Amino acid sequence: MDKKQPRFCHLCREKLSGKYLVYDNGLVVCERCNRTTPHCSMCDIPSHQLTKARSQLICAACRQKAPMCAICEEPILDRYFTYQTDNKSLIVCDQCRQSTPQCSRCHLPSRQLTQIREGSICPACREQAPVCKFCSEPILHRYIKYGRNLIVCEDCDRTVPHCSTCKVPSRQLTKVQGGSICPACRKKAMKCACCNEIFLGTYYTIDDSLVRYCETCINTRSRCDICHAPFIQGKILSGRDSDIRRCAACFSSAVTTREEAERLYRETLALLKRELALEMAVLPKLHVVDRATLVEKRRQANTSAYPITSTRDTTRLEPEPQHLLGFFRRINDDWNIYIEHFLPRIRFQAVAAHELAHAWQSTHAPETQPPRIVEGFAEWIAYKILLALGEQHEAERLTQRSDLYGEGLQYFIALESQQGHKAVLQRARRR
Repeated sequence: MDKKQPRFCHLCREKLSGKYLVYDNGLVVCERCNRTTPHCSMCDIPSHQLTKARSQLICAACRQKAPMCAICEEPILDRYFTYQTDNKSLIVCDQCRQSTPQCSRCHLPSRQLTQIREGSICPACREQAPVCKFCSEPILHRYIKYGRNLIVCEDCDRTVPHCSTCKVPSRQLTKVQGGSICPACRKKAMKCACCNEIFLGTYYTIDDSLVRYCETCINTRSRCDICHAPFIQGKILSGRDSDIRRCAACFSSAVTTREEAERLYRETLALLKRELALEMAVLPKLHVVDRATLVEKRRQANTSAYPITSTRDTTRLEPEPQHLLGFFRRINDDWNIYIEHFLPRIRFQAVAAHELAHAWQSTHAPETQPPRIVEGFAEWIAYKILLALGEQHEAERLTQRSDLYGEGLQYFIALESQQGHKAVLQRARRR
């Protein structure tokens, strides 16, 4: 069958006569309408419904099919560019690509950029970019992460001070001796037992104590004559030739009266008899004197022909002259024990036990005994009395000495462990 011929022009609606055109979309146009009606710039089909796009006219069908620029939101009639993002494709016309600034982070063109220190950033990147803890700026490039959550840009990491302990930057640092620390490190930091101030770096301990002191207090504070610890709150008493220095702890238990000294002296004597079966032929007279007098009496005794024995404290943080705490001296029937004034009660009893042991030796042991045996036995007596008093820590302190006293004590401790208490007393009687 022959195809039905069109009878009317679709644009002017007039009856066709003469030449006409049929377009691919089925539009029938007379020769006059085809000549006078504007054509779409894209499909070249005449239309009375053309709209302007980029200084050109396009039909509704071409407008619908044309890709839309994400920036200017105009149909794209020629070349365009596609940017791939995480979630979708971004289509941008050539004109917008050249004229629109790009995000410094994702490099996509955008008219909603926000200016920040490192460049310009689009809304999407502003939400996604890590933010510096200190300047609150989004970070476009390198950053430093401390721990799990602290993110810092390079500028702030360079300009914000760092904690001297954990090395993390902080604007809440507290200046302490030796540096500056953050609140977290302040909670865990060492405090000097003397000044109670936080300090960093080098610390000092005394003897076997775990108590820590800062360098300033060790070098500048008065030091206790007994425990050698620096102190702020303590007692500095005037002596004959020099001050008597006691920290608060040592002075709190110091023997301050003659009556108390005599009572402790006799209690120690009773312990020697009950615990160690040591009987005194004569009870030496007790003299509680200041340090200068003790040293002078010792010097006088050194120039005599009569033997003396003494208790010395050699546990020191730094090398210094030995601190004489007490000594026993016998001249015929004149028996005397001298002990430094203001010793703590436990230290007083240990010194008293040591010197009473020497008094016992003066009638039970030969004068030719080696010094290690003489002093070792006396130190063992003090050690046993401290244990009897329940002062394990003080007793252990005696065992830490590495001098003649300490070596002798270790000898007698080993002897007691192997052969018993009687063997110690027997050895103390022999040359």
